[in-house]
Amino acid sequence: MAFSDPYMAIGQLLLVGAGDDRFASTEEFVANEDLRVAVQIATTNEEAAIGLVGEARVDSFDTYGLAVEALLSGDADGVVLDNAIAPSYLAQHPDDLVIMGEAFTTEELGFIFQQGSDLIEPVNAAIAVMRADGTLDMLFDKWIAVSPEG
Repeated sequence: MAFSDPYMAIGQLLLVGAGDDRFASTEEFVANEDLRVAVQIATTNEEAAIGLVGEARVDSFDTYGLAVEALLSGDADGVVLDNAIAPSYLAQHPDDLVIMGEAFTTEELGFIFQQGSDLIEPVNAAIAVMRADGTLDMLFDKWIAVSPEG
């Protein structure tokens, strides 16, 4: 496999219940071994959560929505989501959810090609033009609600 230049950087965030006073930072959350994290199974969110709190404290669900519902119902104490997904859940539950701290990972996204593909160079050129003229920022502000820089 070969990859294009990155078109977006995302970061993993810890989403928690608004007003939860058992912790004041991501570090305090991590240090409290009684707290559990919900994630969608087989995602970079799951990998990041395991790296953050350890596999024994991570509950994996089939969808992001089920992971968020676990938090809202009190079955989880936090949810790990990337900053491209988290804003939609915050918008749906503005009084119930908040982001704890800053993103604790950075992951660059690009397009996948077969090794040696003739498409890599023109796609990279298009990404460069779109980055330079602000098109990437406009598209991400409109459709994803985060900037390409995460």
